Amino acid sequence: QGYDAYGVAYSEGRSVLNIAGLVLAPDNTNQVIQPIVLDSQGVGWWRRVVDRASITAELHLAVPLSPAERAAMEAAFARYSAFAGVPVELA
Repeated sequence: QGYDAYGVAYSEGRSVLNIAGLVLAPDNTNQVIQPIVLDSQGVGWWRRVVDRASITAELHLAVPLSPAERAAMEAAFARYSAFAGVPVELA
């Protein structure tokens, strides 16, 4: 329910994930349907591009990630890769 309320259906609720007021995507778009959240703050979004034998995750970040944050993101996408059964490349 929280994902739908804060990320998809109610644009008014999206500000809850963006306390810092970052520009995550152009206004009045639903590009933040696949948000990247760091410590309760939306810091960007990603788009899935499916190929025959792999998935590319196109990252759109509003802030640079520290090495530890990048490692955590890579670990999350490694779990997604295991779930999907194909390699996932971050771009």
